[in-house]
Amino acid sequence: HPVSASDDFKGTSKGGTYGDCVQELDWSVGKIVDKLKSEGLSENTLIIFSSDNGPWHEGSTGGHRGRKGNNFDGGQMVPFIASYPNVIPKGLIIEKTTAMNIDLFPTFLKIANVELPDDRVIDGCDMMPIMKGEAEKTIHDKIYFIKGMKIYAVRDKDNYKYMLKSNSDNSAYSGLKQGEFLFDLNTDVSESYNLADTNPQRTSELKEDLIEMQNMMNTNTRGWK
Repeated sequence: HPVSASDDFKGTSKGGTYGDCVQELDWSVGKIVDKLKSEGLSENTLIIFSSDNGPWHEGSTGGHRGRKGNNFDGGQMVPFIASYPNVIPKGLIIEKTTAMNIDLFPTFLKIANVELPDDRVIDGCDMMPIMKGEAEKTIHDKIYFIKGMKIYAVRDKDNYKYMLKSNSDNSAYSGLKQGEFLFDLNTDVSESYNLADTNPQRTSELKEDLIEMQNMMNTNTRGWK
């Protein structure tokens, strides 16, 4: 931000300046791919295109609630496109298996046959089973939504998400905190219905897990063993 595009791409999309910027980004990635092909490296090179957070003021959240900076999925769920022709089946679409960008580090090391460091806690997992379509559920027992040193939400293998009391994503009441929340993301991807009162057991279990992980982080802020 501010969103911009070069003269070659201004006015080339139906999405305004934002769309023009996306098209230029797409073109630039294409130039990298073209170079790999010309060097005969594309079939055995892993290319990943993703983002570190959901869109801010512009861009689609894919129907998820909230945007960048929110604890709702609109600020967390991002596109993830991977190409690795000799390893990943072409055209494979993974819809319900979750991973996080912390999984990239161990994945890259595994591909390169490099051992993970053993002097610190590694939160990520090898996500190649997901990219190859071999994992039916998330490779994590839980995944956590963290800003700085505070955990705001946790999601389990069954796609239930517990979230602490949070600022509203409604601009008229942005300072108003609501919650706690429990969402069943299997049937409610827009996080529109709070099940905290109707499913107190799942709410309590995930809340306790969040608190336990928060205490671990507070005790060992650097993650060193």
